[in-house]
Amino acid sequence: MNAALKMRQIVEDAEQVLAIELLCAAQGLDYRKPLKPGKQIQQVLTAIRKIVPPLEADRPPATDINQLVQAIHAGLFDAFADKQKSTHPEVAHKIPAKDSGSL
Repeated sequence: MNAALKMRQIVEDAEQVLAIELLCAAQGLDYRKPLKPGKQIQQVLTAIRKIVPPLEADRPPATDINQLVQAIHAGLFDAFADKQKSTHPEVAHKIPAKDSGSL
């Protein structure tokens, strides 16, 4: 049971880190306007901004981070990751094919 609890804490920590990364990336993209990101990044940014507004004044980030953690946990960004994984030309050839017959 101890290993399962440790793994749960690792996953929760990873969700926190990903939420912070998404928050920082979205804010960075906002600062680069009027430049526009690529189509898929814009879709992710739009999804983030539906959850968390841009940082226009000083405020504690805890609420924003928690909202993004909930979205990550709910799988909101899974479709973006799956789409990117299967279509990105630089990494698609490096992803091993799923082989249900091997361990």
